Amino acid sequence: MLLAVLFGQLTKRVPNSDGGVYAYARHEFGDFAGYLVGWCYWIQSWAGNAAIVSSWSFTSTHCSSSAPERYAELGIAMFGLWIPR
Repeated sequence: MLLAVLFGQLTKRVPNSDGGVYAYARHEFGDFAGYLVGWCYWIQSWAGNAAIVSSWSFTSTHCSSSAPERYAELGIAMFGLWIPR
């Protein structure tokens, strides 16, 4: 919610931009800063998704009495990644 409010305020402040972290950073700090912020945001998104999938898989394996099948574990991981968002 905090990120949504932040982007809403930035949209009011910079109305003619494409939006997103790259556009707002580029508007305020220049091209290189926009590129760097966009790249870092993309990398942390990949790392965050991997952490979510790993934690759901570990938790489901740890909490079940038997090890789930490979496809069941994949389904649990996808559930943990897509449903909360």
